[in-house]
Amino acid sequence: MSTPATRSLTAVLRDLTAPTDGARVIVGAYTGATPSSSRYSVVNVGGSAIEVPKAPAEAAGQAAYMLAWPGRLLVLGGGGGGATGPQGPPGPTGPTGSTGATGPTGPTGATGATGPAGPKGDTGDTGPQGPSGGSAPLVTSLPGSPVDGQECYYRTGETIWHLRYRAAAVSAYKWECVGGQPLVATGTGGSFSSTTPSTTNTPSLTVPLAGDYETDFGGYFQNAAAALNTLIGSLFVNAVNSSQQVSMSGDGQWDAAQIYRSLVMTHPAAAVLNLRYSIGAGTVAASCKDLVIKARPIRVG
Repeated sequence: MSTPATRSLTAVLRDLTAPTDGARVIVGAYTGATPSSSRYSVVNVGGSAIEVPKAPAEAAGQAAYMLAWPGRLLVLGGGGGGATGPQGPPGPTGPTGSTGATGPTGPTGATGATGPAGPKGDTGDTGPQGPSGGSAPLVTSLPGSPVDGQECYYRTGETIWHLRYRAAAVSAYKWECVGGQPLVATGTGGSFSSTTPSTTNTPSLTVPLAGDYETDFGGYFQNAAAALNTLIGSLFVNAVNSSQQVSMSGDGQWDAAQIYRSLVMTHPAAAVLNLRYSIGAGTVAASCKDLVIKARPIRVG
């Protein structure tokens, strides 16, 4: 029999003559069973469960390292179960991957708050002087062949109206009044007891132009007897009752009222407006005073 080249005769003889009862290391496994004393652990060695002196950090299923020699076992410790060590330093950053495809556009965000106003810019140069506007003429009759925007000052007696022509006006009366005072007429009135409208001391005025007018009329009316009575002030146009009126009722001798009415009426050219007074029925006495008519043009033509 030849001797392997890696071993000497001395080494072989030492192994053959060495004692067989020296200490040796064997590996078992904790069983997790309850030992007879807390000083021991139950370990499976070669298929048999035996109690050995307890070592720290044991856990079921972990390896149990023991030192064995004839007639004795000593647990050296369990495998694993130690505390987790600190995290190692980060590894180097890997290479950047390729750019992925562009995702869909997200929804529009809410509008932000308005920012502060910027500084005021410099004032620009003054523009050239425009041409002088023509002065509207003072007339006593409306101009012929008017054009859109044409103006005039129309005088009737001592009253002057500022009129402007508006070609697009729907009305047939296209001269619109943009300034001026109304025509005014007053009357002192008097006593009356008839159902026939009286013309005594009544106000009367003439509108010079055909058109639409703000027409106001009325006065102070008083019952003169302790009996039921109706007092009426009727507006006549060209001596015809227009059916527009003011009225009051009373049954006491001193029942009185200041009554007026305002409405828009269309009058022909040179129309005469007159306020007349009467009672509604019977012959009960009454009186009136401070009678007035006003007419201001809205549009004429």
